[in-house]
Amino acid sequence: MDNVHVPKPAGYSLKKLFQGGLLLLALLGTLGAIAQSKTTQRLEERFPDSRAFFFYNNTLRMINQSEDPAFDAAIKDIEKMKLLMVDMRQGNVDFKKIVSEYKAEAFEPIMTSRHNGRNFDIFLKEKNGKTTAMLALVNDNATLFVLDIVGSIDPGQVAKFFSVMDEKSEISDKIRLFVQEDDSEEKDDQKN
Repeated sequence: MDNVHVPKPAGYSLKKLFQGGLLLLALLGTLGAIAQSKTTQRLEERFPDSRAFFFYNNTLRMINQSEDPAFDAAIKDIEKMKLLMVDMRQGNVDFKKIVSEYKAEAFEPIMTSRHNGRNFDIFLKEKNGKTTAMLALVNDNATLFVLDIVGSIDPGQVAKFFSVMDEKSEISDKIRLFVQEDDSEEKDDQKN
């Protein structure tokens, strides 16, 4: 009885192979749809002293410690976000080149504004008329902040959203403290 062989129907292995291939394509398509921008990845590599933080929708809700309903409404369509902070004093930060690289990835500029001494440039990426990704480049004399968003946020709410992330929460205070501690450790290392 150990050597009983039950023949498989004709085309069985081809059918399984086809189903496996479809599953793999579906998984790869999903991963591609939620990937961050290649330009953002290159920026992080190009500036090794940059700081990157990833946020998912539930993490963003935790930042809203004052339980502001407007903030919750603003983040409802964000699947994930990467916040990249690049020190502009590192030199060789060519903002026009960065913008052209994002445009080459099909990001379209939709808005430029100024708020609290910072420039805000907002870009969208759409597929079949639906916003799939957003990008906010926020810069001042010292830092370029890249908010690389999978999903979307109301462009009119980006400045408020950034202000909440930058100023109002315990989590943002901890991020700022982390960055400052890391900077002071580097300065100590340079002295030694």
